[in-house]
Amino acid sequence: MLLVVKSLRRVTRRPYKDYRMANVSLRLQLKLRGPAVLLSVPGSHTLDDEPIFCFETALKMFHWSGLVYSFQEADDPEAVDTAHSMDLAMSLYKLQHFELIWEKKLDTKCLVAWNEDTVVLAFRGTASVANACADLKLWWTAHPPPRGSLGMLNRPMVHSGFLACWLANGLNLRVVEHVNRVVSRMEANSHNIKVYATGHSLGGALATLAAYDICKGCDLAAHNVTCTTFGAPRTGNHAFAWDYGSVVPHTWHIINDQDLVTRKGKLLWMYKRPGQRVLISRLGDLIVRPSLIEVSIRQRGEGSVADHMLASYQASLAAVCTAQFTKKGSRRGMQGVLDLMQDKPMRKVI
Repeated sequence: MLLVVKSLRRVTRRPYKDYRMANVSLRLQLKLRGPAVLLSVPGSHTLDDEPIFCFETALKMFHWSGLVYSFQEADDPEAVDTAHSMDLAMSLYKLQHFELIWEKKLDTKCLVAWNEDTVVLAFRGTASVANACADLKLWWTAHPPPRGSLGMLNRPMVHSGFLACWLANGLNLRVVEHVNRVVSRMEANSHNIKVYATGHSLGGALATLAAYDICKGCDLAAHNVTCTTFGAPRTGNHAFAWDYGSVVPHTWHIINDQDLVTRKGKLLWMYKRPGQRVLISRLGDLIVRPSLIEVSIRQRGEGSVADHMLASYQASLAAVCTAQFTKKGSRRGMQGVLDLMQDKPMRKVI
């Protein structure tokens, strides 16, 4: 009997590669999918516990990740278009209020928007000398509060530069307190509260740290918080990844083809990416939770700086939509894109 239980558990731990193109089909899937194993098996994992990747959410988060770069940037030539982009971003979730939290010393920028049941946080990626200096601080520091033991290899450690940006002048406290105030007004609707954290490059690393602290600091359940990053570097060590995965399981790191930045920091024992990976490319490929074999086959050479750029991510996301109408796609994927095109704000994003 013990062998049977182990067998069932092993089967359910294989990468769950299901995904949905649109939130409509995602909600239907969550209602229809059943448990992966018999519920009578003590401690068994079920598919109901597994997050499902939603491409529509990724598209919305990408728009926010791009917007935060130029929002209220007087020297940015693209800033003239941000008023229109902000209106579009707010309409994606019917958000009603927003606030920019900008810590000037380390130039950490967070755009927060919300309505009665949804909060979106977008962190800007590397855009200044201060940001670049933070990126270069590769050594570890203990993730607060310090816990575990270095000797036992179970102390969560994170990139010191990323953590410095997140903690600078109490930025972390301001962001978490702000979200907490918003969430406290939503308590009657607590099960349906959604908090989305996102960012590109350094912004993705900051979104990862923020998602963890928001889950803990705002006493939110795992299903309430989703973190979606684009081209984010690895944030912490193996112990941090394990701890983070239990707190924010709905985390998706989207990686574009040969993106160089996403490869950095992977030394055998130093850095480990928490959450789930999603691989995309300009050929329209979309691989959710890739296996080690799939990753090794796709990685070529030393990586590409061009593939890290926002424009390259945008091209690949668009290619994934187009590919649903080719041999690479599926009827479900095609219908998902058609569903997205029925929504006016989403048509502009796509």
